[in-house]
Amino acid sequence: MIGVFTNESAFSIMGNKGLCGGIVELGLPKCKEINKQKKKLPDFVIVILIASALFTTIYLAYAWCKKRNKNKISPSLMNEGFITISYNQLLKATNRFSEANLIGNAGSSSVYKGIFNFMPKWSLHEWLHSGDDTSRLNLLQITNTRIDFASALDYIYNYCLPPIVHGDLKPSNILLNYDMVAHVGDFGLARFLGTTSYQNSSIGIRGTIGYAAPEYGLGSEMTSSGDIYSFGILILEVLTRKRPTDDIFKEGLSLHKFASMVLPNHVIDVINVDILKVCQENETNIEKLKECLASIIKIGVSCSLYSPQQRMDIKKVVHELQHILNTLQNIEGIVFNAKLPS
Repeated sequence: MIGVFTNESAFSIMGNKGLCGGIVELGLPKCKEINKQKKKLPDFVIVILIASALFTTIYLAYAWCKKRNKNKISPSLMNEGFITISYNQLLKATNRFSEANLIGNAGSSSVYKGIFNFMPKWSLHEWLHSGDDTSRLNLLQITNTRIDFASALDYIYNYCLPPIVHGDLKPSNILLNYDMVAHVGDFGLARFLGTTSYQNSSIGIRGTIGYAAPEYGLGSEMTSSGDIYSFGILILEVLTRKRPTDDIFKEGLSLHKFASMVLPNHVIDVINVDILKVCQENETNIEKLKECLASIIKIGVSCSLYSPQQRMDIKKVVHELQHILNTLQNIEGIVFNAKLPS
């Protein structure tokens, strides 16, 4: 003690029985020592705390690294999803860098818009009506392309959930890739079957005139049988190289009737000249070729019947075309070559 508590005569502790310690003269009892030792935590609690701290540290480090690299592009991915464009392709896509395609100027450079075809062998329309006699599909290619887009229709009708109706099949919507594999494009008028997303409307015609099913003109909803009709017209157009809207089709005559009138023995009368050349150059196999041509025309006619219920099922179409293709591939002496459209 210090100050006044060092002088026992200067204060009184009477009535304070709880006091202890102090100077000897006060005669107070000695104070007991307080145990300041902390209680020890159980071992398993310590292990849990250490593990939690370690996990938190690792997680924060991972999150920091992920955030740091989020905007970085791996060099191995730089070219993924991009195609190599040649200068000639740029010329064609921009129409030789015409002013009509000029978007703007930036300093010493100019920016042009360009349209590239990722289907480099164009559409079926170019092959049929390009005006270049050397740019025609041969009979084997014709059959192959039909199988391709018939298989595409089979897929969207029978394997998609919900099924899809295309609604605008025509030669310009059948696109060919590098390997001459046909693809169905332009699903702008497509609809899902069995959904409420499609509303029936009597305004305008669905599809394209000449290819649209006749029931669409009466206000019927789009169905897969409507696509089958368009497919049938496509088949007949490829074999005859006549559009369904050509001037000869008037006064009740249609492409469907034009083809159906020659079945089964006079199909040569309506086949386009390039396919006829194949037949004329292979006199020993001409009967087999005629049979194949008649079978293909029959499919086109069966698909483009007026009544939707009577049109051929797409699975049967694929099966029949595959059989015709097998027959053509087994005919000896036929050379199937074709040049690209210019």
